[in-house]
Amino acid sequence: MYHLIIAITLLGTPVKDSTSPFPYYIKSSAHPFKWEDVEVNVPQRYKDSVLTIFAKNCHHCFIEGFDPKPEIEAFKNSFHFVDLNGDGLADLVYEGRSDGEPNIVEFYLNRKKKFDKVFSDYERLLDLIFQNKRLTYLVIDNYGCCAETVNFERHFFVDENFQFRLVIQRAILKGMELGEDHYARPDGWFDQPVKFRILNSQYALRYTPEITNKTPDIKYLDDDTSKGNIIALYPAGNRGIAWGYKKDTTGREWWLVEMEPAVFLPYKMYYDYDDKLTHYYGWMSSRFVERLP
Repeated sequence: MYHLIIAITLLGTPVKDSTSPFPYYIKSSAHPFKWEDVEVNVPQRYKDSVLTIFAKNCHHCFIEGFDPKPEIEAFKNSFHFVDLNGDGLADLVYEGRSDGEPNIVEFYLNRKKKFDKVFSDYERLLDLIFQNKRLTYLVIDNYGCCAETVNFERHFFVDENFQFRLVIQRAILKGMELGEDHYARPDGWFDQPVKFRILNSQYALRYTPEITNKTPDIKYLDDDTSKGNIIALYPAGNRGIAWGYKKDTTGREWWLVEMEPAVFLPYKMYYDYDDKLTHYYGWMSSRFVERLP
């Protein structure tokens, strides 16, 4: 199933893009999602009537005591009219304030006389993928809030009954993604992802492509238990996929990898969001791994 989902995602992400030649949206998408590509035109009178109803029940959309004009404008801009299920009716996607610190994403299907909420998750939409005018796949970027140290990327498949199923969850530590201060750019990308398994026990997944005792400079990270730039240790036999490569000053080749979910790791800085097994992302030496078909 995992490799099927990778194949589906590859169909939506061109391989030739120089900054993102693989389906790893946290780094950047080769086809950035734009609301104007999916929004449908509805009469302003109808739009106003729908939002008036939502305003009465969406208490978290407004902050008491703030200037009402910008609050109302922000509220209106948080709703998007999209035909999600291909029935010709304008459904609603809300991407805005929640009851707490994070933002929230909510989907509402238009049932003609009411809107039913069918999906909810935190923080922002990264992509919506349609087939035959119907939503079949979406990606959520849960970058956390406040003192969060991990970004989560959550992929959902939408079935024929419009049920949402989480199929991939990836995690990446703050600072490792494209555009961040500590991002280590690969020397290049593999034409095809390299499947591999680890040969040595206690094999390290690292924050940067180097062996160093320097702890990642991540705000709120607990340094008392850190092991230099090691962010996870894996037993022999665990598997992953390598996307890119980079040589350090000693000539050692490092792979930019996505490790398949594993339990009972002896050490890790990551955690699993919502107790779902997660693919961890980082750098790994290519010396003691075996390539797989």
